[in-house]
Amino acid sequence: MEGIRELSSVILVTFNSSCSKTFKETDNRFAMLMLGQWALAIICSVFLSPPAYKGMEAVLHTNIWMTLFFGGALTFVASAFALVHAGEEITRHVVAIAQVLMAALLVFLVDGRIEGSLLLLAAFALLAFYRDWRVLVTASIVIGASSQFIAATHQWF
Repeated sequence: MEGIRELSSVILVTFNSSCSKTFKETDNRFAMLMLGQWALAIICSVFLSPPAYKGMEAVLHTNIWMTLFFGGALTFVASAFALVHAGEEITRHVVAIAQVLMAALLVFLVDGRIEGSLLLLAAFALLAFYRDWRVLVTASIVIGASSQFIAATHQWF
């Protein structure tokens, strides 16, 4: 009986070590991914935003400012957590929130085209690399709340 307990404790230690390694590696990959997504969002906002004018003078469209500041804030917070607190549970949830909000920003930038919605599916697929179902629950709640917010305030944009 003692041999079984020792074996189960060894298995538990190995499992926890493997999970910790997976979480840290995935956090580091998401830090780089967030930077790439932000660059993509900036490119999309520059090329897909309609021209804006203030009188006769051309100005930057609101989408570009929103991408720079909102997308930048999402990227900075998620990347900072992923690099400083790699492997911790709070980091996974912060990254999940930032990931789905960045996908929602990209959907907004492509005017909600149906193919843009595939970005949300891609975000969930990427979050599945954490192998933690709670991260997917957090992402689902955030995307549901943001969809309700966008539906309620869509006339403002």
